[in-house]
This record gives sequence, C-alpha cells and structure tokens, in this order.
Amino acid sequence: MGKLKQYHNSAWETRAQGSGSGGGASTFVGLTDTPSAFTGQAGKVATVNTGETALEFATPSSGGSADGWTTVSDTLTYASATTFTVPTDLTATYQKGTKLKLTNVTVKYFYVVSSTYGAPNTTVTVTGGDDYALASAAITAPYYSYIENPQGFPDWFNYTPTLSGIGPMTVSSPVITLAIFKISGRQVFVNLRCGFTLGGTAGSSVYATVPVECAAGQSSGQATCLSGAISEGGFVIYGYGAPGDYLKIRRYNSGDWATGENKLFTASVNYQMD
Repeated sequence: MGKLKQYHNSAWETRAQGSGSGGGASTFVGLTDTPSAFTGQAGKVATVNTGETALEFATPSSGGSADGWTTVSDTLTYASATTFTVPTDLTATYQKGTKLKLTNVTVKYFYVVSSTYGAPNTTVTVTGGDDYALASAAITAPYYSYIENPQGFPDWFNYTPTLSGIGPMTVSSPVITLAIFKISGRQVFVNLRCGFTLGGTAGSSVYATVPVECAAGQSSGQATCLSGAISEGGFVIYGYGAPGDYLKIRRYNSGDWATGENKLFTASVNYQMD
C-alpha cells in the first residue's frame, strides 16, 4: 500500500494511503483543534479563534444567526391583543412585513403591520391572524427576521373573513372552508374558499374582508387574482376599499348574482398592504 504525507498536530506524518480510519478522530469534538464537547453550546456556531489556530464555539452576532432570527435586546411591553410598545424610535426595525417570534405565555409568531413613534415609545401593531394574539403578560425572548423563511415561522396564518352583499343583497349561512394568508415584504397573499346563501334583492357583488388593510389610495381592480371561480360562472376580483377593506367578487360580465342557496367562490389573490 502507498504512503502519503499528512500534516497533523503541528507536524508532518507519514501514513499508509487509505488508513484514514485507523487511529483518527471519528467525531467533530474528537479532533485536536476543536472544542472537546457540545454540552452547553446549543444555538452557538463554530468559528475560527482569534489566534487562527483552532475552532471554537461562539454566540452568533446580533446581525443574525443560522436560523434566520435576530435577537431583540429591547424591552417589549404588552399594550393590547395586537399591539406592544418598545422604548425609543424603532420604526426602522419594526417595518411593515417584519416577522416576529416571541414568548408570551407560549411561543408566538406575528407579522408587523405598522409601527408609529410617539415619544418615548414606538407602538408596534401586529397580526397573527386567528392563530396568535398577544396576552396581557410578559413578553420575553423576542426575535425579528426579514428573511423569507426563518426557522419555525408558519407558512400560512388562518383568518375569518366577513361576507356581505352589495346594497340590499344579503349574505347568510357562510361556510368558510379555507381562509389563509401570508405576507412577503408588503405583498399580502390570500387563499379563500367560501360557501353562502344570498337573499334580498339580487346584486352584482359579494364582499369579503381581507386579513390586513390594503394600501391607501388603491382603487378597484388593483387586487391581482391569481386564480378563482364562482358558482355563477366566471370570476372577477374587482377591487377593494372603504368601507372596511374588502375584496369585491363579481361575475365576469358584471351581471347580478342569483339569490338562493349553495353559492360559492374560491380565490387566490395578492395585494399591497397599507
């Protein structure tokens, strides 16, 4: 068997080729230039020491970590089920669409939907849809993230839309089989599947509220319908706006919905948040 030279433990050694398993370390901590144990090192990363002679474990810098979360050193204080305050002006940190992870009785996840500063605090408004709400209790272990998929963050959040009809047309007996949303930057993506009964006088539009307010000044037709269908044949997401932010679901030809039972629409929509 051939021989090879290998640099090991600050010296060159001659070893038989293919004998890497004989007498060598079989684990990371068994190497001579690495930490000797993993105990007490959870969440840390391996980095080269200042002497550039070996590896050591270190706590990730505040600029981020391997799991995508950045530690918040400020004190978060409960204000309501959807708001908390933090000292000083941190509106740049808590910008719209920022993802949050915190412990508030249990571990919870949120999107930031707005932040405003009024000395001496920043008030941050968040949404966890129907899945998470802030409790009147201490907020500890807070983190934020700007990346698309930090570890553990839910892919979708549930919410409950309110359905209504245009003018004297009424909507009753709603059956919501799918109502979920996610936020990427300032874009809100919504998937809906809703059944209902229409009464009163037939009209052209059914309204469904959205989970996060749309951007101010957006007019009808600025919601993007990725796919959809209605029981009346054809489908249009016409737009959204006051009163209360909503999607307007219309037939393709702007004709009236027929009143009666077993009405249905499905939609996959995105729009810009306020």
